[in-house]
Amino acid sequence: MMNGRVSAKWLMVSGLLLARPAVAQVEEKKACVDAHDAGQDDLSAGKFLAARESFARCTLDSCPSAVKTECRRLSEEITTRIPRVVVSLRTAEGAAPAKLEIRLDQKLIARDVPVEVDPGPHLLELSAPGFRHIRDPIVVSEGERSKQIEVWVVPEKPKATPAPPPANEPAQESWRRPTAYVLFGVGALGLAGFGYFGLRGRSQEADLEDCRPCSDERVSDVSKTYLAADISLGVGLLSLGVGAYLFLTPTEAPGGTRLAIATTYAPSGVGSLSVVGEF
Repeated sequence: MMNGRVSAKWLMVSGLLLARPAVAQVEEKKACVDAHDAGQDDLSAGKFLAARESFARCTLDSCPSAVKTECRRLSEEITTRIPRVVVSLRTAEGAAPAKLEIRLDQKLIARDVPVEVDPGPHLLELSAPGFRHIRDPIVVSEGERSKQIEVWVVPEKPKATPAPPPANEPAQESWRRPTAYVLFGVGALGLAGFGYFGLRGRSQEADLEDCRPCSDERVSDVSKTYLAADISLGVGLLSLGVGAYLFLTPTEAPGGTRLAIATTYAPSGVGSLSVVGEF
């Protein structure tokens, strides 16, 4: 009875050992068929490189003969349809940059070396210190076995350094504001003088009503007082105007600003106000 149980156990173990190679063969054949189907899908999607890799997996000796033959045929056929590009460089100086990176779809490639790509659009990028970064879209057609792509590498223009401000600009600004304040004060005094002389002139003119006929000297005094009022008003308004200009424009154009205010008053009663300036 014991011998019968031992014999049955060994028969079961032997069956499992014999079944393992058969299961492995089934899995290998299924993997070959799956690789064939994946290659067909990649080929239909225009992914020629991925399709060739899939077809290479179903050309193993363990694959069924029919599948293996079909995969080899498709692999050889697609190899002739895969395009290749060759990137070459040109510079105005004739020599290519020393540290140059060429990327096709973000993958580093070498220049003057054929590179296999899928047909369709791609992005070519070139970068090197001291040269302009290049980003060029390219399109490669199926079957182009040696598409030449020539790229001009252009040095970067040096960045312009902004010119320093004129050395005398701080000095120009430093005198304009104080001068404006002085002119404001002169303007205030001018307006105050206008009020004083105007009132005094009115008072003198009223006194003339009581002395008719009045002497020429008293009439002349009234005229002089009104003239002083007029001159004070002119000086006041002009000083305020120039002061406002200097205050609101703290910097001046090249060449500077020159301003002169002159007043004259003759004993005969004739007065004048003159302004000479360059803005």
